[in-house]
Amino acid sequence: MKRKNYGYCITLWLAVHVCLFNACAKVGDPVPPQASFPDTIYDLTAQQVGNQIQLIFSVPKNEFQQIEIYRLCDPKLDFEDHANLVANVTYKDLIPYQNTDQFLYQGLLIADQACRYGLRLLDWQGNRSSFSKPVQFQPIYPAEPPIQLVYQVNQDRIIIRWNPPAKNIDGSRPAHIEGYLVNSQHTVATPEYIDLEFQFGEMQSYRVQTISRSRKPLALSKFSTILTLIPKDTFPPSVPKNPTILIVEGEVQLAWDNNNEKDLKGYFVYRGTEPNRLEKSSPLITINTHMVWDSFSPLDKATTAGQTFYYRVAAVDQTGNESPQSETVNITVR
Repeated sequence: MKRKNYGYCITLWLAVHVCLFNACAKVGDPVPPQASFPDTIYDLTAQQVGNQIQLIFSVPKNEFQQIEIYRLCDPKLDFEDHANLVANVTYKDLIPYQNTDQFLYQGLLIADQACRYGLRLLDWQGNRSSFSKPVQFQPIYPAEPPIQLVYQVNQDRIIIRWNPPAKNIDGSRPAHIEGYLVNSQHTVATPEYIDLEFQFGEMQSYRVQTISRSRKPLALSKFSTILTLIPKDTFPPSVPKNPTILIVEGEVQLAWDNNNEKDLKGYFVYRGTEPNRLEKSSPLITINTHMVWDSFSPLDKATTAGQTFYYRVAAVDQTGNESPQSETVNITVR
């Protein structure tokens, strides 16, 4: 009886394991691949330029076929259910936005009507992304562009000035002016912009827009005409100050305060025996240290007793502009 029970248990154990093995090895029904959808645009903003709207956004990295532009001008309706498709654009149709990784789409506004705008991406399989968060836009009649841009070149800055517009694009007055935008980057409150980053000899370009609404969504005029110039350096360094005579081991040496111009190249020393007839007596001196007297040039090793020598210093910049000469200093050899 015990042997029969033992054999029965073995048989049952084998049957259970065979059943479990067959269950694990069974292959299920094929599962269709899940559809992948384009990424959603999350950084949509808008601004008005003249009578056009500019939608500004980043493009997701995954591939897509088109960007769909939607608009809804009824504030009571749900955007996702009732927005109208107003444009389809491809990647190559997008305009780079300033010096960023963003792009913009530009289209005509519906005058005097507040609308919401949103975007969706469409991929090559016909799949659409979710809607971007819609932006609300209330158009206004912005001012016309600034006119008559002029410039003034100084040694360390270029000053750009212009005349404010007198009217808005619909002819109404006064012009809506809250400030100005220069080169799409620099906001100023008055019709003047100071450029401290220019380089002499390099082309500089300026264009200005009137800001008619500074809060979001921004409302700008179209661009003014472009002002282009190549500034020339005609500005000499300042006059060297505090020239002083030193006697070092029997030699006459001249010292002066160092100039601070960024484009300073060096100095010339003028010398003579008559105060009004001094001649250049040194090659270009480029010694620059941070001592109180930081520019030295040994002069006049051979002198005549009783003779008076007169000295002046001039500074020179990289362009070759030479400053007026310093005050005269002199020494009489004893």
